[in-house]
Amino acid sequence: ITHVAAVEARGFWFGGGLADRLRAGLIPVRKPGKLPAATLSESYSLEYGADAVELHADAFDDHDAPRVLLHDDVLATGGTAAAV
Repeated sequence: ITHVAAVEARGFWFGGGLADRLRAGLIPVRKPGKLPAATLSESYSLEYGADAVELHADAFDDHDAPRVLLHDDVLATGGTAAAV
């Protein structure tokens, strides 16, 4: 595993610890407009509408072959995990 993608907000607590233990990079995944740099966005459906998540556009190098562990502490419909 080269990176841990952690979905906000509680995912940061556990995802940060996982990344540290695995000596991997941490990729914060947040709601739109919360990250400070250029982002990539993906929309997903909820049972009552739609939402989106974003991550930094430069989370990976162009030459990386990343192996990403996704940590999402809430799996209601799985929409967030599927979008990430």
